[in-house]
Amino acid sequence: MNYLIKLWNDFKIGEIVTPFIMEKGILLLVLYLSYKPLKLLTTKFFQKILELKKMEPLLKEFIMTLIESIILIFYVLNIVHILGIETTTLITMIGSIGIGVGLALKGSLSDLAGGIQILVSKYFVKGNFINVVGVEGTVQRITLLYTVLHTPDNKVIIVPNGKLSSGIITNITAK
Repeated sequence: MNYLIKLWNDFKIGEIVTPFIMEKGILLLVLYLSYKPLKLLTTKFFQKILELKKMEPLLKEFIMTLIESIILIFYVLNIVHILGIETTTLITMIGSIGIGVGLALKGSLSDLAGGIQILVSKYFVKGNFINVVGVEGTVQRITLLYTVLHTPDNKVIIVPNGKLSSGIITNITAK
């Protein structure tokens, strides 16, 4: 113990490690140690809520991924703020990049939004025979970006969900 006190006095660590730096270090340590427990608690909470709802598993997975991403963004922004970096500038930059990516991927985002809409509204489900955008077939699989149809003449047709959600859908086997 005396060795540490001597080291502290000789190197004047107290002058280097200011209370300001010590405070930042403690805050970063608290954030680091709280990330996993808070993420686990939050995801378990939302999983319980989603289990009570009768949702498609794919939609549940999408919502859980979205929640985990929001938690991560929250922690990153807090870390950046603790380090003294102006977060409003960072958020503005992220927003600008998001707009650019959104414009570049507008077709895929349209398909993603269409997939969420189909899964939530349940216009059709797996096994239904539908007629949409000039093709008809039995729904084999619904993903967030596309729907797979199996036609009566044994063809597999992949239809983007953006076209499905914005087109006229005739569900022949719906009750």
